[in-house]
Amino acid sequence: MKIVIAGTFPPGAIELFLELLPQDWHIDVITDEANLRKRTDIEVLITRAFQITEEIILHNPDLKFIQKWGTGLNAVDVEAAGRRGIPVCNVPGANAYAVSELAVLHMLAVYRNLLYHNRKLVAGVWTKSDRIEDTYCLNKKTVGLIGGGNIGRLVAQKVRAFGATVQYYDIYRLSPALEEEYEMCYVSLEELLCSSDVVSLHIPLNDQTKNFIDYDKLKRMKPTSILINTSRGGLINENDLLQALDENLILGAGLDCLCHEKDSLDPKDPILHHDRLTLTPHIGGTSNDLLGEMVPRMAANAIRFVRGEEPKSIANREYLIH
Repeated sequence: MKIVIAGTFPPGAIELFLELLPQDWHIDVITDEANLRKRTDIEVLITRAFQITEEIILHNPDLKFIQKWGTGLNAVDVEAAGRRGIPVCNVPGANAYAVSELAVLHMLAVYRNLLYHNRKLVAGVWTKSDRIEDTYCLNKKTVGLIGGGNIGRLVAQKVRAFGATVQYYDIYRLSPALEEEYEMCYVSLEELLCSSDVVSLHIPLNDQTKNFIDYDKLKRMKPTSILINTSRGGLINENDLLQALDENLILGAGLDCLCHEKDSLDPKDPILHHDRLTLTPHIGGTSNDLLGEMVPRMAANAIRFVRGEEPKSIANREYLIH
């Protein structure tokens, strides 16, 4: 089989893949997305960070299996793969602890005006008494999670250690046992928006969730509340967010994901320059710690498929043609 490992991976990941996959496999490594688009002979594709479009899928008529790094699937045309009978598998929960840590980091950074003080201090200005009226702790705050999956539950666990209480909304309610274990109180979306001090997004990006947070939802939030997104760009209408910040509808926001990332990033985009936004370049699932969790699971799943066994975590089952 022609096996291709394609994408941008953390240091050491490719070496670990090559160590874990059978030595008699023919494996090519592609680190340039343009080179991936030229291939027509791929049978098994292991990928991270590249856009796996319908065009790539159609140009590889022997493609039989796609293994995606992480949980999110917006970089892969899962429907086009399904129409070809190609299972697309992800690795749910493997990076949940890393993303949950970054979500809490953003909460603390926004509440404590971390970047503002850092910029001023580097410029030689002592700002100890600045923005006190806009500075808060997580202690005794209500954190509202939109999405109660693996990442959301770990965020709940962490913020409770800071003295916060947790409520959540999800289209699929957790079992009573999980709600009790993670001390998460289920509420309606309306109640969550109106009563949370922190609103943190932990849902996938799809046609139903695009621009999920818009001006209408932002104006329901408390003026002292903050918005956190460590999931996917596109969940928030960024123009509406900027308007809400300018009108003091919310206190601030911490974003690890933007609508335009990487090559489509515009340095003049207003979202990059608002002083009440804390931004990071989609690093939630980027940590050297993840190699030992992510790579073995991905390699094992590829081996499982090649051996004719049912792969784990097929994420596009609804589109597969039987």
